[in-house]
Amino acid sequence: MPILGRNERVVIVDDEENLARRQAAFLHSLGYQTQAFGDAFQARDALLGEGAPIDLLITDFNMPGLSGVELVQALRPHHPRLQVILCTGLLDGGLPQAADSAGIQVLLTKPVPSDALAKTVDEILHPQVNSSLGPSLVLE
Repeated sequence: MPILGRNERVVIVDDEENLARRQAAFLHSLGYQTQAFGDAFQARDALLGEGAPIDLLITDFNMPGLSGVELVQALRPHHPRLQVILCTGLLDGGLPQAADSAGIQVLLTKPVPSDALAKTVDEILHPQVNSSLGPSLVLE
């Protein structure tokens, strides 16, 4: 059964801009409103400059100049209910603690298969339907 969105707003930030655009197109095809950014500073400035709520932020951890955790910390005061998926190619020992302290719900290791991304997005945005998702989840 396909996992379908309910028009929730999902923002994807990754310095690999083509990856961000592919993920945005994929999630859009599932019924989510999506926006992709290839630069964390540009994303931060755009998202702080608007009042529209963000249902979910999917961000890379390791980006030039502004990490995914720092991006979340900048956005959180303006979007206190922000749900976050942090993606990384390198899962070092301190990252889970840093992510948890920033209120990041899920860590995913790259590359993230499309089906795993769709399932994780659905679990975060529809917890009443998916009661198996705990406070944080690490998929490898």
